[in-house]
Amino acid sequence: MNHKFDKTVLMVFSLSVAGEYQRKPHSGFRKTAASVAVINQCIKHTQAIANDSEIELLWFSEEQQRGKTFAERYKNAIKFCFDAGYERVVSIGNDSPDLTADIIREAAEKLLTHNIVAGPAEDGGVYLLGLNKATFDENLFVNLPWQQDSLYTAILETAETQNLSVVSLASLIDLDDVQSVNTYISRNPSSKIGWLLSQFNKIVRQKVALPFQVVVLPKVHIATNPFRGPPAIFT
Repeated sequence: MNHKFDKTVLMVFSLSVAGEYQRKPHSGFRKTAASVAVINQCIKHTQAIANDSEIELLWFSEEQQRGKTFAERYKNAIKFCFDAGYERVVSIGNDSPDLTADIIREAAEKLLTHNIVAGPAEDGGVYLLGLNKATFDENLFVNLPWQQDSLYTAILETAETQNLSVVSLASLIDLDDVQSVNTYISRNPSSKIGWLLSQFNKIVRQKVALPFQVVVLPKVHIATNPFRGPPAIFT
């Protein structure tokens, strides 16, 4: 681990493969096996860059999330990190294939001297959010327009009204809908995820058999000890 980021935790707030498929089966393509393959690849990508970031890691799937709404579950996960002794949280999901370990480290670096770090998604949301314990306001947080295209703007506006310093990172794409999926394919046809998505499109249009096997990742759990490194993996 990088001791420069002691008291900083990388929190992956994500659904399992099954949960992710139920929420957005890669955007209406309705081919379960292909969709699962794409989701698996996205999760593998997130695991890889999280480990490469060399920042302590906690992973919250739906089994660890608590609350009735997305905002409550997200807020409670962040509170868990702060209550565990961390002073800064860098939070990401699993649907940003262009996210890298370097961007995560950049966010952690900026969070050492700023109140908030935001990674704007091209759809108006955020693919990364960095928060400091000293300035974290639960009520303001849960009342942000989560899962809406006004989220990033609302974060900036709220920070301004509270006199909080914000650093914005480069804008990246999230795979949230058909349009974002097709955009990613056009930009990254040779990447692993881009290739899977392109095959996905062909399968849907032509109704042909899958050109690859699906391997479902094991469930990923947060570590029992919050100060452990990457989460343990159970079969």
